Amino acid sequence: MRLNLFYDSILIDEFQDFREHDYDLIIQLSKVVNKVLLVGDYYQHSVSAKNNTGKPFEKKKQIISYSDFIITLKELGFDVDTTTLSKSRRCSPDVCSYVSEKLGVDITSNNDHAGSVIWVTDNAKEILDDTAIVKLVFKNASCYKFPSLNWSYSKGDTVKSACVILTDNLDDLDNDDFSSESLPPSTRNKLYVAMTRSKGDLYLMKSSLFKSLQNEYRKNM
Repeated sequence: MRLNLFYDSILIDEFQDFREHDYDLIIQLSKVVNKVLLVGDYYQHSVSAKNNTGKPFEKKKQIISYSDFIITLKELGFDVDTTTLSKSRRCSPDVCSYVSEKLGVDITSNNDHAGSVIWVTDNAKEILDDTAIVKLVFKNASCYKFPSLNWSYSKGDTVKSACVILTDNLDDLDNDDFSSESLPPSTRNKLYVAMTRSKGDLYLMKSSLFKSLQNEYRKNM
């Protein structure tokens, strides 16, 4: 392969965003290039506005599990490292622990800074009015007066503090018996992305609470 004459190695980031023919190209490339390093996060697949269907994360409309995905990569001849980049440099230990507990994602913190998980109750207007706290909504972020992002569009962003406004089917996230297994994988992944944007505190607001105030914060479209 002539590429080996010019490059010592090829590094591909955000590997989870490559699907179908793009994915096939990477796999074929890895067979003829001496050193290929792929970096990605399984739990961020199916989050972007495109490339959300097909292999390697979907087979006959069934989502491929994390463990099966790892097996597939090993069968293709890759050395799989699941620990070197497992520590988040963005999120605090408390946030990582909560995300791991609620969503079943193996994420830990690099312990660089502090930040708490705070459920919003009687201080909802105070949080919504605080422009230093970025609000993360499931969709239609542009419809609101406060600084906001859609869960999926926040991928790759880092904010000082965030308030994730939950959807109806997530109002029981604070229950001890909550299970993410009941969520569609794409919803879980988008929530995981939203909950891991803050370097500091992570505020969580139930959909039922937000709906009681929602009209006050809608833009006049």
